[in-house]
Amino acid sequence: MKPQDQVTLDLFCIDKMPNSIPPKPGALKIGLNLRKFLAETIKESSLTREQIVERMSELLGTRISLPMLNR
Repeated sequence: MKPQDQVTLDLFCIDKMPNSIPPKPGALKIGLNLRKFLAETIKESSLTREQIVERMSELLGTRISLPMLNR
């Protein structure tokens, strides 16, 4: 029998999968507020959505697509 890989989880052992990491005490749930802020900021911007996506991609160092922004 091969030794169990300690890094990769076994896909078929769902009962052994760890639960999601619980939030730290004092952590804020800012997801909804952040999305609202971004939506308002985008609406008020003089840039087109395409320009915003291009700039976000530059700043984040990863490709952001227009559908990603729209979601």
